[in-house]
Amino acid sequence: MIDWKYCLIELKGSFLINIGLRDNKFFVQPLFVLRVESKIDENKFLTNKKQCFVLWKIALEKIKNFEHLKKEGFLSICEIRDKMNVGRKRKNYKSKKYFEKLIEKIGVKFENFEKRRRIAENLRKTYFLRNLGEQEKNITP
Repeated sequence: MIDWKYCLIELKGSFLINIGLRDNKFFVQPLFVLRVESKIDENKFLTNKKQCFVLWKIALEKIKNFEHLKKEGFLSICEIRDKMNVGRKRKNYKSKKYFEKLIEKIGVKFENFEKRRRIAENLRKTYFLRNLGEQEKNITP
């Protein structure tokens, strides 16, 4: 018998990677529409969600290691995203090739890696603390 949460993910869950350009800087944002436990076993998935989940976990690990702040890492995440949810892309979907051309066209530079990594670390801490505070507010005695 499969746990209900895997059935819910199979029916309604989506693993996504949001990639874009803001203030002449690229951003990478892994997304999942349902809240799940921290250690999901991909062997419990029955459909192509398993492949998307495995790819999503690879991209998440790259982001965790700040690889998305370097050109090669950013483009590898774009490539991973291209392999996810094949046939179900949004109308405004941008592929790896689009971002490669955009990098060349507008001359986006992936420099100051250490500075960008420190900024990303601080944002993660701030986001974590903000969410921690929200969780404490929602706790009823």
